[in-house]
Amino acid sequence: MKRQEKAGGRRIKLPFSSIRTNMLAVFSVLIVATLTFFYIISLNYTERTILNNSIDYTTRLTGQVTRDIDSYIDYMENISSMVAHSSDVQNYLLDKKSAGDPNLYRRIVTQFSTVLETRKDISNIAVVSEEDKGIINDGNDVLNVNIPLYSVDWYGKVRDKGGTWLTSSHVQNVIKDNYKWVITMSRGIENPDTGETVGVFFIDLNYKALEDLCERNNIGSDYIYIIDPDGKIIYHPKQKLIYSSLKTEMVDEVLECEDGYFLKKEGTGGKLYTISISGKTGWSIVGVTDMAELMKGRSEAQRLYVIITAGFLVVTVLLCVVFSSAITRPLERLKNSMKEVERGNFEGTQVETEGNNEIAGLGKSFNVMIYKIQQLMEQNIYEQEQKRLSELKALQSQINPHFLYNTLDSIIWMAEGGRNSEVVLMTSSLARLLR
Repeated sequence: MKRQEKAGGRRIKLPFSSIRTNMLAVFSVLIVATLTFFYIISLNYTERTILNNSIDYTTRLTGQVTRDIDSYIDYMENISSMVAHSSDVQNYLLDKKSAGDPNLYRRIVTQFSTVLETRKDISNIAVVSEEDKGIINDGNDVLNVNIPLYSVDWYGKVRDKGGTWLTSSHVQNVIKDNYKWVITMSRGIENPDTGETVGVFFIDLNYKALEDLCERNNIGSDYIYIIDPDGKIIYHPKQKLIYSSLKTEMVDEVLECEDGYFLKKEGTGGKLYTISISGKTGWSIVGVTDMAELMKGRSEAQRLYVIITAGFLVVTVLLCVVFSSAITRPLERLKNSMKEVERGNFEGTQVETEGNNEIAGLGKSFNVMIYKIQQLMEQNIYEQEQKRLSELKALQSQINPHFLYNTLDSIIWMAEGGRNSEVVLMTSSLARLLR
């Protein structure tokens, strides 16, 4: 028997004695595992979707800021071009006779004053040359004698290379007693006859313009800052903290980023950096978004998924209880019938069967087995009765008058011969036979 069990394969031992309990345990484990997998996948998908939407949204915002800044720079370049090519400015720098004309000087000052009054984003506007010629703002400002123009970086670039130049943020120190954080746009003024740069026109842009452009396209509770190709911060909403080293930014990572965005992990949260590079200025416009702010939707989705998962779990467990009961109920009836048969009670032990499934087939086989057992028992009783009758007939045929006559005659002869013990033995044997 042990060899047969070994040959039949490995036995599976169920943890519970009840099939229904085992089914519920297995189904519950499978359901919980499936719902947990669904919960994790759904949560990860939601997180990725929120992150991708946030990247797309902030990328569009930084791109819009870039386009606004480019348009603004284009507008400033148009102003500088208009002033640099003005006949009044060229006559002032080139024509020595016209340079002393008070009307010419007044027209240029009036033009500069009008620009300053209408454009609050312009801190200074001036035309200067190394020949001690210069008109600054309303004409009351003068150059700083302690800072030679040729020593200033932006002035040297315009003088040597011409064209238009845009600086990073810096303190303007070429104007006496006028030290402001500005961005300088400078443009060379050329002699139309020789092509030589004879002067420089420059506009100092204050932070108001950049601040308005960045805040116009704000990204919620976070911020936008701007850096130049060299990594110098041009604009930051907390500029004072930056320059006092109380706050730092991811400048190197921004310059090295090739994907247009990157994530900076900070504990359980972090920040999302999206980058848009201006093709006109080369500046990088960086949007910074707090991941905790983005993932507020994730927390709401997480609560919703927990509720849905719990609801599915309750419903599926109830269905498992119902289905397992429906499956095991016929088996329970079959088990009870078998116990009755085991006690020897064959009356009313047949199982009602419905359908054509395996349990119904098992019930039908059990009913057939009970019927055959009853038939065999009835046949056995009949055969036993017939056997007893045959034995009685055989005994009756053996007991006849001739046999009794011989036996009694033998007893008489033994009694006459005094063989009393033999008489007793033979009489007892005859009595047992007759019994």
